[in-house]
Amino acid sequence: MRPKADDHSAWPFNWDASRIFHRVTLCRAKGGKPPPIPRLPVCYLLRHPLRSGTLHHSHGLQSERVRPLLINTKLRVPASANAALPRPELMQQIDRVADRKLAIVSAPTGFGKSTLLTQWALARQAEGAAVGWFSADAQDNEIGRFLLYLVAAIQRADPTCGADLPGLIGSSPTLPIDTILSTLVNALNQTDATLFLVIDDFHHLTAPEITRFMEGLLAYAPERFHLILGTRNQVGFQLAGL
Repeated sequence: MRPKADDHSAWPFNWDASRIFHRVTLCRAKGGKPPPIPRLPVCYLLRHPLRSGTLHHSHGLQSERVRPLLINTKLRVPASANAALPRPELMQQIDRVADRKLAIVSAPTGFGKSTLLTQWALARQAEGAAVGWFSADAQDNEIGRFLLYLVAAIQRADPTCGADLPGLIGSSPTLPIDTILSTLVNALNQTDATLFLVIDDFHHLTAPEITRFMEGLLAYAPERFHLILGTRNQVGFQLAGL
């Protein structure tokens, strides 16, 4: 039974969104005139805002995935390593990534791997190289959040690469991971620039979806794309052929 207009506590959360939608649909199907949609009391709207998720689950209306606000400092090469002791021999070892797709800098905590990667990235940026940076943490161990940071880091190095990818990632509650991978690989293939991407603290990223995505990215990305990982542990994906 429909509640009285002044009985605000009795109004169901989704009354106007689901029941009215259903009644309008039935009337249109029978060729009749849709019933008027009731005006909800202001106090009810303030206490019970409609949630798009209910519409999505009840009637198949698509709602967008909520995008987290990215932290810019995670996408910027730290400047604190400028005063550290230079290690040119180790930096030359990282330079060898130009001949392959992947380089891994692995060491326990406190051995200076982040400082080394920072020095290398700053030196290459000073030379004009396109270098993207992503400082990962435990909160990024979720495929949707990880992809947003990954794409943002690549676009910091090359703003023309994959302009439609952020919208694609946020287009649906269920991520189209294969489509995102294909779109990213195609975008990397369309750019003429050599691109380096550094992901520091990669040991935080252990989710199986992230591992499979990285395997696909390394398998299909063009030779101009080079990935450098800083980690405390061994990476979880296959390294054969890289």
